[in-house]
Amino acid sequence: MGTPTAGNQPYAKKAVDIFFSPESANDFPVAMQASFKYSVLYMITKYGFLYIYDVDSAVCIFMNRISSETVFVTAPHESTSGILGVNRLGKVLSITIDDETIVNYVNNTLKNPELAYKLALRSNLPGADQLFINRFNGLFQTGSYLEAAKVSASSPSK
Repeated sequence: MGTPTAGNQPYAKKAVDIFFSPESANDFPVAMQASFKYSVLYMITKYGFLYIYDVDSAVCIFMNRISSETVFVTAPHESTSGILGVNRLGKVLSITIDDETIVNYVNNTLKNPELAYKLALRSNLPGADQLFINRFNGLFQTGSYLEAAKVSASSPSK
């Protein structure tokens, strides 16, 4: 393992419990792929459930069953920053995040404005205008002008 360079912090390990519904209590992960664009992990289980986890916070962003058959192989799909999978019946699954809706989904459905803000910031995603405005106004009102300017400069361009 390398050592952090000046200004970089070592990545903190996080342990997360995975929720399995009672009817799939014997389920377990069979595939995992990372998306560098979104900083998420796509995880697929034996019973065909898809989990999407935020890498930085270890928050589960999404969980749903995507196949009634086991997905036995996955690969990164670079053009969409998603993944491709093939199930036991030979069906090819294409999974990706919708740039236009993910920030609003995290903010409004998951009720996690901090994660929505960070996701929009690091992936240059639309839908966080009000989050950036609120953060800017809060910092400006407390006299944190330099931090407020950084928020303004870092807001997504979409």
